[in-house]
Amino acid sequence: MDELKSYNSHFKKLERGVNNKPIIPMETYNGFLYYGHASVMVKTKVDTHVNQVESNVDKLAMVDERYFIDKLYSHQITLETKTFKNIFQVIPKGLKTNDYLKITLNPDSIVMKPHESLRELMEVKCTVDLDIEEPFMFAVNPIYVRDVLMLLSSLKIKNFKLKYTNSNLRPVMFEADDIQVVVAPVRLPNM
Repeated sequence: MDELKSYNSHFKKLERGVNNKPIIPMETYNGFLYYGHASVMVKTKVDTHVNQVESNVDKLAMVDERYFIDKLYSHQITLETKTFKNIFQVIPKGLKTNDYLKITLNPDSIVMKPHESLRELMEVKCTVDLDIEEPFMFAVNPIYVRDVLMLLSSLKIKNFKLKYTNSNLRPVMFEADDIQVVVAPVRLPNM
């Protein structure tokens, strides 16, 4: 069960943050552990077998086909877990789950701009060569991203791939080793 310690902790954070969203409890399907809800889904290769009293196999197969297919994500960049986690650590724990952060990936920087409800946070610009040609902007709940980065850090993952598409209405994927975490975007009025 030690293998699942970091995942159990992450799952409990997701459970606490859910506002009437259906939770998919931890369950293994085809050698992978799945859990999450409508905004965050986790898939990771594990040796441990976890089953629920009422199996969610049909739901897990649908989730796998809908979110965890590589061809859905046309672009990817590699980022350092520690650096990104440190940026997101400044996000106050008292945030409401409906707050969001607009993230713009530029060829030479990452710009994070909080929603106006987060006035206490400033726009953050990190200068980094992303080796991308076109800027891409999406909005996410910063708490979900912070928790994903904390999970990756607790698993001792040094770098991860951020996968995305040309559409800011599609989810983004955090991928490293045998773990994939999909985070749904927040739809903004002007997007």
